[in-house]
Amino acid sequence: MAGTPDFGDLHLVNDVSSADWIVAGVRNFEYDVGSLVPLGFDAYARVFPPAGLSDGADSIEVSWAAVAAANGRVAHAAMEWVAITGDWRFMTAGGQAGVWNVPPTMGSLPVSVDQSVTWQADTINPTPQPPQPLVTNPRTLP
Repeated sequence: MAGTPDFGDLHLVNDVSSADWIVAGVRNFEYDVGSLVPLGFDAYARVFPPAGLSDGADSIEVSWAAVAAANGRVAHAAMEWVAITGDWRFMTAGGQAGVWNVPPTMGSLPVSVDQSVTWQADTINPTPQPPQPLVTNPRTLP
């Protein structure tokens, strides 16, 4: 479209009717996946981006299950970062000595997690399918 800015491979358009199915498929907020992505897919995945533990030279990924266990909490599909760490201040900073000192990254996944999700999806459904939306950052939920 002439005079319309592009954002990388994304292009602004005037007619968004091709996305009407997305609006129709998302329910009112009910604290489940249907509130965030359209219903109708065969499967949905909630991916917990790992925290990290770094000493400045080396860094390891720390799962939410490990953080939950270190805090005497139980890991489950509906867990939230604040609940497993026990403090709102850990949403964007801080850490727990010996457990993690780098909070999970909002909006992206490390390559190791991305590859793991892709491998697991291929194992579940080996027939190539168009990419499907994933909820990649549960920390954005209220």
